[in-house]
Amino acid sequence: TSYLVPPKNRYQLSNYEPYDITEYDFTFISKIKVDWDKMNAFDKTREGGILSKNGKHIGLSVLKNTDDKIYIRGQFWCKRENDSDTFYDLFIEVEPEIKDEILDIAFVHNKAEKTIFLLLNDKIDKIKYDGDIIDYSDSWIWIGCQNAFDSCDEMHRGFYFGEIYHSSIFGSALNVDEIKQSFLHKTKED
Repeated sequence: TSYLVPPKNRYQLSNYEPYDITEYDFTFISKIKVDWDKMNAFDKTREGGILSKNGKHIGLSVLKNTDDKIYIRGQFWCKRENDSDTFYDLFIEVEPEIKDEILDIAFVHNKAEKTIFLLLNDKIDKIKYDGDIIDYSDSWIWIGCQNAFDSCDEMHRGFYFGEIYHSSIFGSALNVDEIKQSFLHKTKED
């Protein structure tokens, strides 16, 4: 099952439109338990979107690689000064001893510092990027996949296998302590 949030408010149902959330500081967080056995490194099930915006995808996913290693992944695209789009990828390997546990993950963008970091429990992968994040204002927010529209190639739909106990999007770059505080209040029963 996947869920979506349209970029623009329709029928005055919401006080906030998320179309520009990736243009500024933001934090995506999720508490998940992945069913890695349902993923195959050699077909369309190799990657599952947790919390993403579609197009040239941005957000959180899980990945089962051809070397049978499993990862939490953060990805995004930037436009550089020479007008070329550049893909950025962050990975944290999920060690075998925690693969069946509930995982706390986050993807954090700080626009002023031009940094993004990926967090898995206490592990961090952080990069500094060039240019600006591409325009995702027409993209939808997806929970449980990367893009479920029929117009998207099946290989890039990225349906997730497992449980998503909690997902949040913040319009600020939370630090590690703030993220951990958020997870303290979320259990699998929430």
